[in-house]
Amino acid sequence: MQILETLLVIAVFVIMALVGILAIPWIRRQRDTVLGDSIRIETVSSPFQFKTSSGSHVNDIVLEAINRMGGFGEEAEEQYQASLEELKEVAEEAISIVSSEYKSLSEEKYLNRWSLIHLISELRNPLSLEMMDEVLTTPIPPERSKVPKTYSTRADELMIRTTAIEAITRIASDGQQDALDLLLVHSRHKHFSIKRAAIQGYLKIRGDAGRAELLKSLPKSDHRILDIKRTDVREVPQAIGGEGLKFPDKDDTPSIRRKQMKLKSEGEEE
Repeated sequence: MQILETLLVIAVFVIMALVGILAIPWIRRQRDTVLGDSIRIETVSSPFQFKTSSGSHVNDIVLEAINRMGGFGEEAEEQYQASLEELKEVAEEAISIVSSEYKSLSEEKYLNRWSLIHLISELRNPLSLEMMDEVLTTPIPPERSKVPKTYSTRADELMIRTTAIEAITRIASDGQQDALDLLLVHSRHKHFSIKRAAIQGYLKIRGDAGRAELLKSLPKSDHRILDIKRTDVREVPQAIGGEGLKFPDKDDTPSIRRKQMKLKSEGEEE
C-alpha cells in the first residue's frame, strides 16, 4: 500500500512538471501581450525620409554628417569634419535635399529642424541663402507649451532662426555681398533675438562702417542694440564656489553673506 501511494505521489509530481514545461511558451506569450513594447527593444527609424530625393547617394552623406554632429570621443570632431568635407563636394544637391527635407518636417520636430539648419551653416555656401531667408521670413507659430516658463516652443523656433542668421553671417564673412545685404534686411526683423543676431553679424563684418550704415537704416529705438556686445562664455568671470560665492576681482563674498558672518562673529564675542 505504501509503495502504491509513493508511486502515485511521484506520478503527480511528474505530471505537474510536464504541465509546467508545456505551459512556458504560453506564459511567455501572455507576458508579451501584457507588457507589450515595454520589454522589447525597437529600432527607431530616422526622422528624415528624403522623399523628394529617394535613391540619391547624397542622402546617406547628409545623414552621416548629421549623425556625426552629435558624436563624442577623441576622434568625433575629426570624423565630423571629414563628413562635412564629403558633403561640400556635393553641396548643391545637398542643399536642395536638406531644404526639401526641412519643409517636410512637422513643426514639433524642433531638434531635427535645427540640425538641418546648423548642418547647412557649416557648408558656408551661398546657394543656401535662399533657404535661410525663407526660414527667417516664415512666421513663428504661437506658443505650444503649457508651461512656457519651463519649456518654450517659441524659444526653439527662435533658436532655429538665429542659427539661420549665423549661417548667413558665415557666408557674408567670406565676402558674399548678397549675404551681407540679407543681414541688413533682417536687422529690421520683428523679433528682437533675430534682429539682434543680424545686427551683431553685420557689425562683426563691417565694423565702424557698418555701425554708421545701421544708424542710418535702423529706427532710433533700435540704436541701443548696436552697443550690445557678444561675449564668449569663457571670457565671463566665473564665481568661485564655496560656502559663500567669491568673486576674484572683488572683496570676497556678497554683502548678504558678509552681514551674516558679521552677526555671527558679534554673537560669539558676547
